[in-house]
Formats: sequence, C-alpha cells, structure tokens
Amino acid sequence: MTTTDRKTATTFFRACESGDLEEVTNLLNSLSLSDVSACVNKLHKQHTYPSTQLTPLMIASLNAHEGVVEILLDPKYQCNVDDNRGHLHNYYDIGPDKITALVIAIRIKNFSITRLLVEEGKVDVNSCTENNYTALHIACYNGHLDMVQYLLEHGADVCIRNLNQTTILMTATIQGHLEVVRYLLTEVYDNVSEAISLKNKFGQTAFHYAASRGKLAIVRCLLTVNQSETEAMISAVDKDGNTALHLAVLYGRLEIVELLVRTLYQNVDAAIFNAVNNDGDTVLHCAAIAGYVELIKLLLTHAVKIVTNKRHFTPLMCAIDNKREDIVKFFQTHLKTSEFLADLELFGPLNMSANRHSYNVASRLYTSFRRALEYKFNDANTPLPNKVLKETVEIYEFHQECQTLEELETIRDNEKFLRLEALMKIERHLGITSPIYLQAVLRVARWYTEQKMFRRSLDLSLYANRINSEQKFIDQTLVNSELEEVLGHMIRSGQIDQISFDKCLELLEWVQQNVVLSRNDFHDAKNRQTVIFMYLSYIVMKMGPLWPEDQQRYSVYRTISDIIKLDRRDADGRTVLHLVFSEKSPSSSLTDRLGKPDGFIS
Repeated sequence: MTTTDRKTATTFFRACESGDLEEVTNLLNSLSLSDVSACVNKLHKQHTYPSTQLTPLMIASLNAHEGVVEILLDPKYQCNVDDNRGHLHNYYDIGPDKITALVIAIRIKNFSITRLLVEEGKVDVNSCTENNYTALHIACYNGHLDMVQYLLEHGADVCIRNLNQTTILMTATIQGHLEVVRYLLTEVYDNVSEAISLKNKFGQTAFHYAASRGKLAIVRCLLTVNQSETEAMISAVDKDGNTALHLAVLYGRLEIVELLVRTLYQNVDAAIFNAVNNDGDTVLHCAAIAGYVELIKLLLTHAVKIVTNKRHFTPLMCAIDNKREDIVKFFQTHLKTSEFLADLELFGPLNMSANRHSYNVASRLYTSFRRALEYKFNDANTPLPNKVLKETVEIYEFHQECQTLEELETIRDNEKFLRLEALMKIERHLGITSPIYLQAVLRVARWYTEQKMFRRSLDLSLYANRINSEQKFIDQTLVNSELEEVLGHMIRSGQIDQISFDKCLELLEWVQQNVVLSRNDFHDAKNRQTVIFMYLSYIVMKMGPLWPEDQQRYSVYRTISDIIKLDRRDADGRTVLHLVFSEKSPSSSLTDRLGKPDGFIS
C-alpha cells in the first residue's frame, strides 16, 4: 500500500470512528473494489491507546455507529466480519486479543449492531476471544437476557467454556444475573443437574460462585430447580476441598449461610456441617480466620463440632493467628476454662511445629506463653501445669516449664529455652507419642543444626528415633533426614569424635534398621549413601581407639561386618571398605589401628 493509500485508509478509519456517513460513503466510492477491500479490512492503531488495534468495522461497532456498520456489511466491500485480529486496551476481563466486531457489540450492549452482524454479516456467533470467551459468554456476563436468547436462536453453543473452563452458567452467576440463570436452567439445559455440577479448572461449580459472591437469589434458584441433587450440590468440593458452605463462611455471607444451614437440616445429612477442606478446616475454622463472630455463633447453635485442622489448630487458635480479638473473647466465654487455656498455651508451640522457617519464632513464642500465663493468673480456678515426664528432663537440658511471668521474663531473649518450653507444653498436652510432638522435636533439632549445635541436634534426633522406632507415629524418613543432616555436618566439621559410645551404638542400630537394610529408602537421595558410609568408616577409623573395652568394640565390629556383607554401595559405587582404605582416610591400615577380630571380613 502506497503512502497515498495509507493516508486514505487512515482517513477512512477516522470517519468510521466518528460516524461520518457522508465521508465514509465518499471515500468508498472514490476507490477501486480491490483498494476498498484492503481499506475496509486494514488494522489500525487507535490514537487514544497505541496498543489498541481495530478494523473499521470494529471501531464503528465500538462507537455504536449503526449506519457505518450497515454500509461496511455490504457484500461488494468484502468486509471480513469474522476478523479476530482486534486488540483492545484494558478490555474488561474477556482478554485483550482476538476481539471481533460481534464481541465488541455485545459487550457494549448494542442489540441493533449485534443483529446487523449476525443477520446481514453472517458472523460466526461461536468465534472466541483470546481467553476463549464466546459472544454468549459476554451476553451472560452483561445479563442481557434478550441478547442471550437471540444468540441461542442463531446457533450459539452452550457447551463452549473459556480458558478457565468457566461455563456460561457460571459467568451469569458470578455477575448475579438471576433472570439469565433462571432462563438457562429452565429453558436451555437438557440436564440441569449436570450443568450445575460442571466444574472449572479451580474445581468450583456455579453453586460455589453463587455462595461465595453472596448471590442469595441465585442460591435459592439453584436449590429450587435442583432439589433432587441438593446434597450433591452442597457437598461438592473445589480443588482446595472447600464446599459452598466453606466459601460462604469465608466471605461472610451470613444470609446464605443461614439458608444453607436450614437446607442442610431439612433435606440432607447434617454431617456436611463438619466437612473439612484440604487444610483440615471446618466451617468454624473459616469463620474464625475471616473474623465473623455472628457466623460462629450461628454454626455452634447447629451442632458444628470444634475440632483441630491439619496444623492441629482449633478455631480459637486460628482466631489468635489472624488477630481476631473479638472471636477470642467470644471463645473465652463459650469454652471451658481448661480448654481455653490449653489453646492459648499450644498456639505458639504448634505454630513453631508447623512452620519450619517461621520468622521471628522467639518473639511469637514469648507472646503466646505470656498471654497464657496472664490468663491463668487472672483466673484463680485455673490449674498449674504438671511437671514434664522424668525421662525427658535431660532432653530439655533440665529446664523446667515456666510457672510465673517472672520466670518467663528470664528466658525472653533466649530462643533455645523458648523452643524447649514449647516442646514441654506440647508434651504435657498431647504426650510424647503424638505426631505433633515428634515433629516439633525434629523442628527444634533442625534449629540446633542451623545454630551449629550439632551434638544437641543429634541428641534430639535420636530421641525422636527412639520414640518412633517402636510404632511409626510419624513417617520414619523425617527422622532419617534429620539424622543424616546432622551426621553430615559433624563429619564435615570434624566433630564426629564428640559422639559418645552409647550414642554410637544407637546410631549403628538406626543405620542397620532404617537405612542400610532398606533398599528403597537407601536410594532415595543421591548423597544419603555417602553420608552414612562416611559415618561408618569414621567409626572404624577414628573412634575405635577411644572405646575402652574390647567387648564393646567387638560388638561394633560385628555390626559393621554384617553391613559390609550386604555389599551395599554409595552413589559412586563404593562400599564401606573402599572408604576405610581410601587415600583420604586418616590411616591406611584398619588392623594397625584397631586389630582384627575373627571373622570381621569374610
């Protein structure tokens, strides 16, 4: 196209934009048919937003110039009515690219131009935008019932979904267009239950959206037209495990919650009240997180149970975590004194246990402990905590649980003792065989490792291993991981000789039972084998001479000998003996260092 032609095309585009019928007609008449087609279908940048690119038909539709649109649709001008090259700056939420003239006409709610494009232009009513919205999606988004009916009469496909797998029913529901929703359910869908149960990529149905967006009238409509599937509709969960009731509570939709509560009691199993999502949260947890006291009162009057979620948090703890003081005050009057105090005491320790890398742990623990003690001393009937079990005193470095605010103040800036205080509270409330307690022990062990206090980390990790070895209260690989981590640090930092003989025997038993004898676990990680084998070789090479009694040494030799006979190898194919006799070992002779018991190597 020559410079003159480009100027003519630009002038023509501006005439279409302004709706100047006379100039549009004169320009078209002044061009040859081939030039007219090029001019009519040329993509132009709009002067207001340089990123916006539209054809003359699109700009005329956007500005509602019906006369210009009618002229352009004349077949002799060969206007491409299905051109989807349009790009519109900040164009709502239907996607900026692949905009057609029909999409634009429907979005600005211009029925006249829509009719012209469909009937005169024979436009494809099912063409899609960049995000896969069709004209029908946009009509439902607008709530324009007449236009929805018109598009359906002219072949619009009700089954097309956008990129998020959102249906036209969801689109109308999200925007709260009751008349469109009712029409789709009563006049369009052959299978209403299936239409309502369809989920988008987030696992949400139209009922989820009606409940979460506070569309009370639509919730009533969905319940009415789909009575036979009420339970399935209410119990359906999204990808986060949330039911419609969860979402209504999270967003504080009190009227919808009341409606669902009545419906649950009248028509379906009330156990749905206590359904949990992927985080283990019930609707009570959601209400506490969001801070809705009235919803909590409503739910508690309908037998919703107070349980713990996957973090072992009660609704009260969720309220504390989210600084919902009005809800905390409500639970103070609703719960028994002992239950309220237990939640106050466990909040900080459980938060520490659940979040390995939680920031500002010491301050959070101190605040939690202080709050519990202040409450305790304000209530004369609140019992003092029991002492910890005798066998755990050494694990806590003989630190005793703080009984007064003065005692707590002495450890305010000592993160180690605050963490040990947390372990003692979990032990007192949940017991040493609780998975929560063992996970907390491993968290503290990891913290010791990060602080380079490897011997203390080893003690705690072995303590957790002893508890877990009888019955697997937690996944043993969690314990193995901590032990391997601290052993690797001790080997690299030359602190392996700090391990006492008793601890060494315990580690050998752990290696034999949980690592070397299990082929599956043994090959989980690339460097695990090397760490364990290095540890075994260090036992033989460095620690043997420090052990006083030959009989004790002999028992270690027999254990390692049994392991060697299994011919297990590290990531590089080396056995324990390869490492013992390698050039990097402290000595090249095993027998020179320790002597060779009979049958050590067969």
